[in-house]
Amino acid sequence: MDNTQKPKVEFRYYDTLPQLPIYFLTGNNWLNCVGTRTACLHFHNLMEIGYCYNGNGNLLLGDQALKIESHMISVIPPNYPHSTDSIPGSIITWEYLFIDIDKCLEPVYGNDKSRLNYMKKLITQKAHFIHAKEYPEIAAAFRIILHEMLVQKEYNTYIVKGMVFSLLMRIARLTSSEMDDALLSRSKPLDVENVSQIKPALDYIRSHYQSPIRIQDLADACSISETYFRKIFKAFMNTSALDYINKIRILNAADSMRSTDCSIHEIISKSGFTSESTFNRNFKKYMGDSPKQWREKYAGQERQLKDFDIYLENGW
Repeated sequence: MDNTQKPKVEFRYYDTLPQLPIYFLTGNNWLNCVGTRTACLHFHNLMEIGYCYNGNGNLLLGDQALKIESHMISVIPPNYPHSTDSIPGSIITWEYLFIDIDKCLEPVYGNDKSRLNYMKKLITQKAHFIHAKEYPEIAAAFRIILHEMLVQKEYNTYIVKGMVFSLLMRIARLTSSEMDDALLSRSKPLDVENVSQIKPALDYIRSHYQSPIRIQDLADACSISETYFRKIFKAFMNTSALDYINKIRILNAADSMRSTDCSIHEIISKSGFTSESTFNRNFKKYMGDSPKQWREKYAGQERQLKDFDIYLENGW
């Protein structure tokens, strides 16, 4: 029997506020906090967004240590082990916002489960540690939300809900290059009428990527000819329909590698590719590494939690 003691990690649970999908930590206890060396990592049931006004030391994201500087913003998905390691006795200043992603997105995407799950994957795909100067919209949204919660003026509930959704969409944009949705990330204006023509094909791909897909099937879903479908798909998605299908398959396979313990062989069998060699070639093309190498580098923190001795703490 292996008697090796597992390192401890805290599960810090938060309830959201009445009528709002958030919880927040601010005030003197957080704006004038004394730095300490971290005892252990912790994770939350909610997404955590932290704004550092003044700090030092490192932000620990799993086994990564990132240098803390003033006006840095941390974006931590649920169930992601992390902590801050600061110089003992120093004064550090942070504010924190916690978001229930499901409560925020379901009123918008509730009837479109495929889209809801896609956006959740996009938002929670990875942790970020960014500078407010480079992402002023995220910094501004964060500060507006906390300001509205503190001043408690008329209609603040509606303003906060709108700003939280906007904040999540901006976080989704951070990872849009990894889990591409050209309808969200394309920089130039689109012809809405033509885009709506290929939407049935995009929906079909997301629902059937695990099965064989013919281009004619997609054209039929859009009620247009295959030749015209290929033309407008390329024009608006900046890629061919076949490449888009393969990318969706690879991104979903990568998500399974990140968040489950399924074997790579099992994931390949459900990926929609007809052979392991085709899967491996496309995985290398889109992810930059072989499946095995990628999983070793980027396996999700949810899977890594099994290596810790977890105990519950109610918030901070």
